[in-house]
Amino acid sequence: MTTSQGACVQSPIDIAEFEAILLARKQDLLEILALRNANIKDLHASSLTDDSDVISAQIQGELDSLIIEKYTLELAEIEASLQKIIDNTYGICEMCDDTISKERLTIKPHARFCITCRELYEKNQPKS
Repeated sequence: MTTSQGACVQSPIDIAEFEAILLARKQDLLEILALRNANIKDLHASSLTDDSDVISAQIQGELDSLIIEKYTLELAEIEASLQKIIDNTYGICEMCDDTISKERLTIKPHARFCITCRELYEKNQPKS
């Protein structure tokens, strides 16, 4: 949104709307994590004898483990965002203390940084 002078004016965020989005995603993640953990338990409990079945189960277990790791990190970010709602700091960039745009929060409701600071953060991360 812009003013008649062309300056950017940010639309206010609806905290309740983002809280509902975060809570829904948290529930989805908990269900996915429970399913993936059950898959891994089932793989460990199975007695596979065929080499191809063992390899397939190993690949599936590794995939489930990677998904669990990724979603566990996202869940922690969501929990942090929900705590920020409680602390009245939701939507504030952790680097510059400016407001994170509604557009960015719509795309990533658990964003920690505004887009400018996110780019700086990524540039300073070690290359893997």
